[in-house]
Amino acid sequence: MADLLQRRHWLCLTLVVVALHAMAFLTFGATFWVDSAIYASLGDCLFSPEKMRAYYDATGRLMYSHISPGEPALWAFARLFPVNAQWPVLALIQHALAAAATIFAFGNLQRLLPGIWNIACAVLLSLFPLYQSLHNALLTESVSSSLLLVGVTVIVRVAHNRKPSGRDWLILLTTIFIGTLFRGYLGALLAGAASVVLLWRTDLKRWPAWLALLSVSGAAIAFYPVYRWAFTGQLFSPGLGTNRLVLAAWANPQPSPALLEKIAAMGWPGDPAAIFTKGFNYEKARDAGIAWQKDGVSFEEIVRRINAMSAAVMADRPGATLIQARCALAASGMISLAYAGTSVEPVYQHFTLAEERRHQRWFYSWLSWLEQASYRASGKQFFLNQTTLVTGAARTQRDLWAALEPHLSDTGTTLRDPLQIGRLPLDFWALLGWLTIAFCCWHRPVLGLVLAAPIAGNFLVMGATPLGSARYCYPILPLYFVACSASCALLFGRANFTPKDPDWLRRLRCRRAKKVVVGAGNTTFHGWFETDRETLDLLKQEDFLRYWKPSTRHAFLAEHVWEHLSAEDAAIAVRNVFEFLRPGGRLRIAVPDGHNPDPQYREHVRPGGSGPGADDHKMLWTLESLSALLSKSGFRVELLEYWDANGEFHAVNWSSADGHILRSKKYDPRNQNGRLQYTSLIVDGIKPA
Repeated sequence: MADLLQRRHWLCLTLVVVALHAMAFLTFGATFWVDSAIYASLGDCLFSPEKMRAYYDATGRLMYSHISPGEPALWAFARLFPVNAQWPVLALIQHALAAAATIFAFGNLQRLLPGIWNIACAVLLSLFPLYQSLHNALLTESVSSSLLLVGVTVIVRVAHNRKPSGRDWLILLTTIFIGTLFRGYLGALLAGAASVVLLWRTDLKRWPAWLALLSVSGAAIAFYPVYRWAFTGQLFSPGLGTNRLVLAAWANPQPSPALLEKIAAMGWPGDPAAIFTKGFNYEKARDAGIAWQKDGVSFEEIVRRINAMSAAVMADRPGATLIQARCALAASGMISLAYAGTSVEPVYQHFTLAEERRHQRWFYSWLSWLEQASYRASGKQFFLNQTTLVTGAARTQRDLWAALEPHLSDTGTTLRDPLQIGRLPLDFWALLGWLTIAFCCWHRPVLGLVLAAPIAGNFLVMGATPLGSARYCYPILPLYFVACSASCALLFGRANFTPKDPDWLRRLRCRRAKKVVVGAGNTTFHGWFETDRETLDLLKQEDFLRYWKPSTRHAFLAEHVWEHLSAEDAAIAVRNVFEFLRPGGRLRIAVPDGHNPDPQYREHVRPGGSGPGADDHKMLWTLESLSALLSKSGFRVELLEYWDANGEFHAVNWSSADGHILRSKKYDPRNQNGRLQYTSLIVDGIKPA
């Protein structure tokens, strides 16, 4: 039955997600941003040494050494088709990958954390206009987001499985390699999430896994520089080049006189004050690099100078650090929080805080394709009327527009956002994501930390850059919806996600536990902390004192534990529990019932009996002996289920919230149609108030 429900869930999930992606493909049509021309330009020269050398002249090398080849290669593939088919090929590939990643993520989540919320959150993600619009664009966001979602899902599977398969590791390493080719830091985000599991799962063969992660990440970073060197003879690592100075200047629009003198002393070719004006942009920073090249300065020295100047700009005033934090927040989706405040002084990009908030909200709406019904005029401005930044790119821009223009959609924004969820501030979804990730960290720490690691990595990267806008939260956006679904399962549903916690975390969680299961084995109950003998030995008062003060715990639960204790040890265990229960607290004990009239039952459960585990049984308790044991230690006894000495069964209506007993009349599936096949002696000991 469980397998059938699982297959139905996968089928339903697949049908819904594919249908929503097909709808988005048609309603959004071709989408774009000015950067699309850069990826198209690199795509046109990836397989031509002559064109690549032209691309990486002074312009390309100074400005675009950080551009990864993944999206350009995808465009190069699309260019193999007729012009009218190029955009559909690109968009269909990206939608297919995004749909597959969504199905893979929420399908696996259903196996670990089952519930209707998995389909619900997958639907919300698939209707989210920012998420869907960029699958139709020639930008790195779509593929990098899908690969990150696949990688994180595989890492969650590795965290959960007792024996992770080699196939999962292979998928993860492949995803890291390909992801790095689409967005340079994506592999690092996935490696960070994988590191959480390697640190957590002490039973894994960690050193080979660490070595594989480092090797694949290094190979992915080195792949394109080596490929480029083979074509152009130029070997250089990815970097922001002269762009870094522009970004640093945005975060410090009011430089000190000492900073201007320092930049001049570093050899800036012109007036240093011009760097901090509103007109200073990527082209002017590039032109400074070209001027240095004409003076015989090497590319490596130019990069060193730019990095030194950028560091000086960022260190010029304490406010620059605050701007970095603001950028990191905005790149995590918290736009309103990032630019909160009433300052009328320029803080970033020469905008005041109020202006920056308006600008970033407009940009979010623009990227979501909700700013206007038709973007035709913007496309002409981007690709036909704008000066090219790359040598020989004018023709590429015209070709790109020719491929996009026939597929522009003029549908109303209502069809692009049928539930109007894009009208909510992006902060709403980001805050929901952060809160649900925190909830996951609290209840299933390894799951929460795996989801948090890429978001934290993205936060640090964007803060260090600094770049802060809705566009840079796009790769981590699906993780917010995954966290929301997982939190619903943990809060309302049944969780199968139970990887063993490391010892230090088990001790920490045990200290804060109010309700404790002793001798739990593999059983788990919502709201209860499960212990075994290694965590809490009932016979050692020092184990209790390691975690708690006396008279502080709300409840203890022991199902089929006390029969493994001798009479003397059972008395010690009861006294220890009594001491650490608060007044009114409850100890619920379930043991095999010595008054059960079935001789086969008694034979199975007696000390040394024939049943599973009976070879370790030391006592066969009855209601009289167990009640006496509890009463002697000070408990008030309440009998819940029991056989009396006359062979009659008794049961009261007891609550599972006070301690769930599976082997009971109420919950054991063997007890069907009023016929009792297996019951336990279930007794509550209440500590007097």
